[in-house]
Amino acid sequence: MKKRVLLISNKVYHYRVPIYNYFYKEFNKNDIDFSLLTYELQKDNPNPIDFTYSVIKPSFKRYTTHINTVKPDAVIFFMHLKDWIMWPLLVYLKWKNIPIIKWGHGINLKEPDNKMKNSLYALIYRFCSAIILYSPMQKKFLKKHQDKIFIANNTLNFEAFPKIDKTKSEIKKELNVSYETVILFVGRITADKQLDVLIEIFKTFAVPDAGLVIVGPDMTEKQLTIVSSSSNMTYLGPVYDEKKINYIFKMSDIFCIPGKNGLGLNQAMYWGLPVVTMEGVHAPEIVYLKNGFNGFLTEKKTTALQQKLEWLAQNKDNRLELSKNAHETMLNEGNIRNMFSGFLQAVHYVWKNNNH
Repeated sequence: MKKRVLLISNKVYHYRVPIYNYFYKEFNKNDIDFSLLTYELQKDNPNPIDFTYSVIKPSFKRYTTHINTVKPDAVIFFMHLKDWIMWPLLVYLKWKNIPIIKWGHGINLKEPDNKMKNSLYALIYRFCSAIILYSPMQKKFLKKHQDKIFIANNTLNFEAFPKIDKTKSEIKKELNVSYETVILFVGRITADKQLDVLIEIFKTFAVPDAGLVIVGPDMTEKQLTIVSSSSNMTYLGPVYDEKKINYIFKMSDIFCIPGKNGLGLNQAMYWGLPVVTMEGVHAPEIVYLKNGFNGFLTEKKTTALQQKLEWLAQNKDNRLELSKNAHETMLNEGNIRNMFSGFLQAVHYVWKNNNH
């Protein structure tokens, strides 16, 4: 009889769907049924959904009814402290002797020394039979739980990416981008990503045939005014179409978010873009960036960032070497097979140790 794994998640964003499609397929190969319970699925998700899922408004009764219907042999939580439904379910699942696995950062990486939040995380982990972390970097925050930690390096499902036959020059022509060398910024334009630093750099960028392309929602009026009046900066707006965003990555040469980097780094490296950013608070995906090998992690100075960007833009041979390394890093370390392996190890561990 097949074992069953239920993932209980907060809002499921579009980029997670191909990942869960892969999980569903691979768990099936291991004689395990995988299903998802969430309170919201992104409405404009462009990806087909192959896995079994339910969208249910949170309530203890509705969620426990669903759990009793599915009869999972293990439950994985992908939730934040603020997701209240997780708390009573932890107690309920423990009472039902259903192994619990918590997937996430381990703690709040923005506030690693927040004692109140850390005490709440510690309470969660007392209920858990296993913990899945985004990268090995987070293990240092959970010293008491080393024996039940599994690593699933966070990534994207590159197998679901569209095949793009068009050349860089063809894509540039189609998108009306004339720069010889394209430095790309992709992401929601929030203060922690520090787009203003990049805009300031391009006011005095020393490579005349290089230009900055910005993609993402929430650009401010001030930023838009500066960019639209510049000859070496282009704003393409928010792009959610999977094929178009991959077009943009393919046509580009360098990826740069001066501040916090996340999964955009994975997508950039997959398309062979060296990543350049500054030291600071980054998401766990920063583990893939190896200074001088597939990009640069500079000191937290605008001048240092600008020097590396100009050097890469001017030195094509060096850039192509870093490009090759970036792509290989994703194929080897950022492969979704590695991510799934962490999940499979965790569920086998809890079944072995919970006698369930």
